[in-house]
Amino acid sequence: MVTHPFPYLLKQERNRRRWSQQDLANALKVSRVTVSRWETGEHRPIPYWRERICKLFNKETEEFFPEEFLSDTSADVTENSTEIHRLELQEKRLELQKKTTEYIIETTNKMISILDAQCDANTRTYAIDELLLHYLSVDETNTQGNLLPTLENVKKALEAAREKSKQQVQNALQSQGSHYLLDALEQERCRKVMDYLTKRQQAMLRAIAQGMTPREACDMLCIMPSTGNSHLTKIYLACYEFWELPWTTRINYHFLQKHFNRYFTEKFY
Repeated sequence: MVTHPFPYLLKQERNRRRWSQQDLANALKVSRVTVSRWETGEHRPIPYWRERICKLFNKETEEFFPEEFLSDTSADVTENSTEIHRLELQEKRLELQKKTTEYIIETTNKMISILDAQCDANTRTYAIDELLLHYLSVDETNTQGNLLPTLENVKKALEAAREKSKQQVQNALQSQGSHYLLDALEQERCRKVMDYLTKRQQAMLRAIAQGMTPREACDMLCIMPSTGNSHLTKIYLACYEFWELPWTTRINYHFLQKHFNRYFTEKFY
């Protein structure tokens, strides 16, 4: 029977559902870059993601990773027994890797909450993804204790993730810049919000609209995070009112970047 490697099978299943790489990334809650690396064979998913991929496509592990379960049918009974024993050991090792990975994700999430309580979901996912890619290359003979991320490693991954998120926002805004002009209604909404805010709250809004995260805006304005949270609450309340949004709608600082970046860039204020 002809078997195909995992990258081929993953791309085949994705195309069969008419999904883009981003669609698959969203379904698995990883970045598109990770999916691309899997499909090109640059990286192989660790056991945690293998299980989620198989569950998503309703496949057995043997179907997606046949190369790991191939046995020499021409081998004698002794060789088959050895192969079975090897596979049993491999299964135990994979199970240990899975538990270790889950523990790393849980630990990293807790550390991120300590470092940045306001961290948004995308940045958090990017940071965890970066750490998992790092630990994927760690020697498998290391013990679990040596595999655990340190606070310093999480901090570096979080900084890289923030830069990635910021760059994506800036790229999106730039791609829209030459085609997107604020209409009269949008200008009026932005103006009303500005009129509603104090000078310091306006400064907070301007900093975020230019691509900063709330934490970075607080650092630039030399204010405490609690003060920044207070400013954001007032800004969000104004946006709910003047955009006439239902209270069930959840907005965050990405909403501010989307609606106010062109307002300040085009100097409608």
